[in-house]
Amino acid sequence: MKKKRTPELLYWFGCLVLFAAIFYSFIRYVSIPINKPFLQSMEISLFFCAILFLDLYLLAFTYISTKSYHFQDEKAVKVKYYIITSWVVSLLYHFALWLMSSEEMRTAYYQLGIAITLGSLIFTIGHFCFYFSTIKFNNKIYNTAMFLENRRQIFELLRGILYMYHLIRDIMDKDSEILQMMRWNQFDILLEEMADEAQPYVHTSSYNREDLEKLTGVKLWMENMLMIIEQHPNYKDVSKSTH
Repeated sequence: MKKKRTPELLYWFGCLVLFAAIFYSFIRYVSIPINKPFLQSMEISLFFCAILFLDLYLLAFTYISTKSYHFQDEKAVKVKYYIITSWVVSLLYHFALWLMSSEEMRTAYYQLGIAITLGSLIFTIGHFCFYFSTIKFNNKIYNTAMFLENRRQIFELLRGILYMYHLIRDIMDKDSEILQMMRWNQFDILLEEMADEAQPYVHTSSYNREDLEKLTGVKLWMENMLMIIEQHPNYKDVSKSTH
C-alpha cells in the first residue's frame, strides 16, 4: 500500500509536450484558407465546440464528485479551474474572431485560437486520464487490502476452530459420560464434519468473502458445542485435569 502512483505533475508535463508537438505540426503543415465565409464558419464552430466541451467537463466532474470510491483522491475528482478558464478564454476568443473575421486579418490570430482550443482539449483529456488512472490504482490498493484483511481473519478463525476442536476431542476422550452425550446426539459426527469443512482452508492461500462467512459459521458451531459441554456436570472435573 506504500507503493507510489504516477504523480499528477507527470500527466500535465505529458499534456504540455503533446500540445507543443501538435501545435508545432499545425503551424508548420496546416494552412488556413483566407476566405471570410469559411473563417466565420470555422470560428462559430469552434465557439460552440468550446461551450460543449466545457459543459461536458463540468457535468462529468460534478457527477463524479458526488460518488464515493475507495481511497478517493480529492485531487483527481475536483474540477481544475485553469481548465475551465482555458475553455472560457477559448469560447470568448472564437466569438470575438467570429464577429471581427475578415480577409485582411493575419492567419496567426486564427492559429492562436485553434491552439487555445487544442490546449484546453488536451488538458481536459489529461484530467480524465489522470482520474481513471487514480481510480484504477486506488481500486487495486483496496482489493489488495481486502485480500490481506480476509486472510488475517481466516487465519484467526482457523486457529480458534482448531483449538476448540482439539479441546472438545480431549474432553470427550477423558470423560465417558460427555462422550456418550456427544454420541447420543450425534454431535461427534457433526464435530468431525465441521473439522473437515475447515481443513481445506489450512492449505489454501487465496480466500474470498464466502470462505470467511463459511468459517465464521463453523467457529460459531464450535463455540455453541463448547457451551453445551460446559453445562455438563462432569465438565468442571474434566476441565481441571485438561488444564
